[in-house]
Amino acid sequence: MLLANVLKTLWILLDRRRRWVFVGIVALLFVAGIFEMLGMMMIYGFIRGLSVDDDGSRGGHLARGVELLLGRLEPLHFVLASGSILVAFMIAKNGLSILVSTLLSRFLMRLNERVSRSLFTGYLLARYEVFKHRGVGKPAANISRIFELFNTCFGAAARILSDGATITMVVLLLLFVDPWLTLVGVALFGGVGTGLYWSTQRLQAAIGRAENRARDEGRRYLTEGFGGLIDGRLSNTQSFFVSGYVRALRRIFITGTRKNLLSLLPRTINEILLVTTIVSAVVFTTLRDETLTGVLPKLAIFGFAGLKMTGAMSRINRAFQKLRQKHGQFKYLHQAVRDVAPELFGKPATKDNYLAQAVPGAEVLDFRSAIVLNDVEFAYPKSTRPAIKPTSLTIPRGAFVAFCGPSGGGKSTLTLLLMGLLTPKAGTIEVDGKNVFEYLPGWHANIGYVGQQMFIANRSVRENVAFGLARDEIDDDRVWRSLELASAAEFVRNLDAGLDTNLSEGGSLLSGGQRQRIIIARALYRDPEVIVFDEGTAALDNQTERQITSALQRLSRDKTIICVAHRLTTIRTCDCIYVIEDGQIAAQGTYTELLQTSESFARIAREDPEEPEASEEPSIAQDDDALLVAPGHKVGVSR
Repeated sequence: MLLANVLKTLWILLDRRRRWVFVGIVALLFVAGIFEMLGMMMIYGFIRGLSVDDDGSRGGHLARGVELLLGRLEPLHFVLASGSILVAFMIAKNGLSILVSTLLSRFLMRLNERVSRSLFTGYLLARYEVFKHRGVGKPAANISRIFELFNTCFGAAARILSDGATITMVVLLLLFVDPWLTLVGVALFGGVGTGLYWSTQRLQAAIGRAENRARDEGRRYLTEGFGGLIDGRLSNTQSFFVSGYVRALRRIFITGTRKNLLSLLPRTINEILLVTTIVSAVVFTTLRDETLTGVLPKLAIFGFAGLKMTGAMSRINRAFQKLRQKHGQFKYLHQAVRDVAPELFGKPATKDNYLAQAVPGAEVLDFRSAIVLNDVEFAYPKSTRPAIKPTSLTIPRGAFVAFCGPSGGGKSTLTLLLMGLLTPKAGTIEVDGKNVFEYLPGWHANIGYVGQQMFIANRSVRENVAFGLARDEIDDDRVWRSLELASAAEFVRNLDAGLDTNLSEGGSLLSGGQRQRIIIARALYRDPEVIVFDEGTAALDNQTERQITSALQRLSRDKTIICVAHRLTTIRTCDCIYVIEDGQIAAQGTYTELLQTSESFARIAREDPEEPEASEEPSIAQDDDALLVAPGHKVGVSR
């Protein structure tokens, strides 16, 4: 049943051409099994041909074939000729086995490549709520494990088919040599092997689950130990993480030892059975008063075939053990692939598959007038309460608007809806009268984003600013202008290698403010029409924040700025501020208007340590900074 499920999944994942390829490989597996059988027969013929009958002829088909071709030969010449034929055939037989194994490995590699590509693409195009709800770690872990797991399971299934074909052909040969002895051996080996499998399968599954739990626990202690490095040192709790990791390692070792013992058990039992069968055959021959000289070739072929079958059965048992131990993970990843890449199973993409509605090559959405939300509602998967209640608003092109309010009120969610990254459960989001979800690629091309999570890749400054482009596709002039606008050019020039400086993963070599400015430069690189700041200045010092705020004010002459902030210093000069509470707009207006009309906003202003007294009038920073540009001049870079 387990093997059938894996093979069924494999078959469904294949398109028509690959199914024919798979059928051809399976056919070659049986051909290789036939060659194994022929190899047994030739060994039997070679040994049989060493004896000479009373009439001077040699016994066996191989000997008669050699003498038919070369005539009656002297013993030495016969051994050389027949032995050369036998060695040549064995070379050909093993060459075929290597060829089939190579073709099978290549086939599985291509299949894994196809599945991994579709899974990665599916996740990258998935609705953003998948990541918002589950986090990015799970998809990344799935993609990392898919190759190893599918290769293990499909490889184990292929191994069962291959060795099963070999055993089938060898049994057919042995039936031809001695039916009764073959039936006894098959019953003995088959009965013991089946009993061993069914008696150990629960233990194998339990060991597999225990090993997975131990590995997960070990990874958890490593992640927590390194992630909380400073806290651990200050509280002197390193031993908690080290001892926990060592305990997990100990459990991994114990489960590994048990797995190893289980894998050795079938081979050990099969070898004992083989020797028992050979001894029993000799005893049976003696009881029938047959001469050992006459039965010696038969015993030799049974012994050689038994060794082959013992190895094959041990490999089959190990393959079944792998399938049993990995079955839970296989089912989970199988379902993940069905959810994210249903096209691999011949199913259309639907909203239930969490697939984005973006269509590659769709018409570019030209933003000229306004962004309009009409009674938009949204709830995250499996959530019992809406994140955004029916909400309507209009953002004119070139406006500088902001969302503020308490944490968890829905500010970031509303921003993600505006960007078309989340799909509303009800209502529409339109740009110049067009539904953005019908033009997602074109709409996304209009947006630059600075988020709360400051992702810095383990690449150069240049590649981090022009993120997602190959080195020969990057315009250095655009990079520098983006860095200037983000107030980052000066510190980049002071780096040892300038734009070529490699930023370690997470940007650990940079300060928080420097990392944030690299992210802002990235958002500006494509000269977008809309710039979204989701707490985009939270990590900046006051001076840098003033510089960025000044830049935002000038950018707003030609760009549409949407800003999410707790610190009101960034948004005091906005055209309109929306106070978001409990998933809806509680108040809206300018900074001054909201101080007078909204108690919630006034409370936020009083609690902001960077804000002046609420009675003071807002002022625009007048830094003579390189960030500022002359009125009427288009800020950014040409497209």
